[in-house]
Amino acid sequence: MSGDSLPIKRLVHAAHEHLGTGMFAIFVSYHISNATWWKHLFRGRYTPLRVFGTVVNLALATIMPVLPISGMFLARIPSDRPT
Repeated sequence: MSGDSLPIKRLVHAAHEHLGTGMFAIFVSYHISNATWWKHLFRGRYTPLRVFGTVVNLALATIMPVLPISGMFLARIPSDRPT
């Protein structure tokens, strides 16, 4: 690897981190603004389509908070090792 590509890799890495942080912020604000969905989760009749949609939404709500944490570990942010 040449030394010329290192600043480009850092720029791409920084852009990726900022976009990921922005996407997570949008995800959190979306769920805060739609808090009534959580309140009405167990009301009404569950058709097979509603069960499928609820399972997908709950899976995403479970996985999304884990993504920034795993991203920090992959980027070695909490470690003292040099990159």
